[in-house]
Amino acid sequence: MEHKSFDRAGDFGKIERRAQASFGSVNLTRAVDDIRRDAALFGGYTTQAMKDRFGITKTRPLADFLPTLTIAAKNLATEITNHNVSQDNLQGEHAITREHEQNNESVRDMLGQRGIKPEQLPPEEDIKKLERRVKAEEKKLVQQSGTLPAPKNEE
Repeated sequence: MEHKSFDRAGDFGKIERRAQASFGSVNLTRAVDDIRRDAALFGGYTTQAMKDRFGITKTRPLADFLPTLTIAAKNLATEITNHNVSQDNLQGEHAITREHEQNNESVRDMLGQRGIKPEQLPPEEDIKKLERRVKAEEKKLVQQSGTLPAPKNEE
């Protein structure tokens, strides 16, 4: 098994971006059909089809394995949708879903212009494993650092 180097800032960034992709905008998530929006970004592949490609069980979120670039793409489409829902006063599940699908298609087109197809990017390390590794490394750092000297009282 290959050991990945510990990059605390990078690992925390990955955890934060994946959490955002998993949870997104709660109000928007309720109004949008996950299957259609993921299919728009992943070239017709549904969420379950992408999980199957990555070997992810049905109970685990796809976002826990997505590359950072894909998470950024999903977040961009979501933020565009949030903006347009507010700006254009979009209401109703159908209107918001269609808006979000169009934004995912637009983001996909932009990535395609740069030769990137989200469904062809390899999966990242399981976020749960990454979180456990970060916690273990933090614990090691605390143990290795010992205690700090008591502050000197200057009078």
